[in-house]
Amino acid sequence: MSTWPTKPATSDKFPSDVRGTAFAKGYSGTVYLDRLSKRWHIKLSPRRENDFNKRDRVPPVWISSGTAHPSDGSKMSIALVWSLAGELESLTCITDRNAPGYADFLRDCVELDQPDARPDAAASWLEQVKPSVDKAYAQAKRPVGSPLYRSGRAVSYLLEYNNGKEGMTYTVRVFGAPR
Repeated sequence: MSTWPTKPATSDKFPSDVRGTAFAKGYSGTVYLDRLSKRWHIKLSPRRENDFNKRDRVPPVWISSGTAHPSDGSKMSIALVWSLAGELESLTCITDRNAPGYADFLRDCVELDQPDARPDAAASWLEQVKPSVDKAYAQAKRPVGSPLYRSGRAVSYLLEYNNGKEGMTYTVRVFGAPR
């Protein structure tokens, strides 16, 4: 992650091989994820094992996801990754800019309650970085991501891009990383 840009940049400037690690031993995120999915009416799929293509060195994980359509022509999604031991490694939230409450949804996502979490600081970071990402996207007219925000073992970033017919989209990813 030392090669991560320190200001908003086009996505080609970001490392492509970022993998999450467990936020903490024994932390599954169940209570937080139940609250998030209920608040935004996103029904998560049952966990299923993903062994990728078995030929690489990426260990198998549990995955789950879900999507809601808060209004006609908009959607919000959550994608999750856990280690096989059941420890949460990654949370990705995706929302269309035209989805009602999209900014609150993104804020709720960065306020993950992992050990050593600082939800208020994460929400403040998102509020501060979003306008600079918006501005960089408006200039570049291609996917733009934010600098990283780090809180304990949690690392977050915001990505903005045009998703074709769905329009402008934001992705916020929170993943575990060594200190």
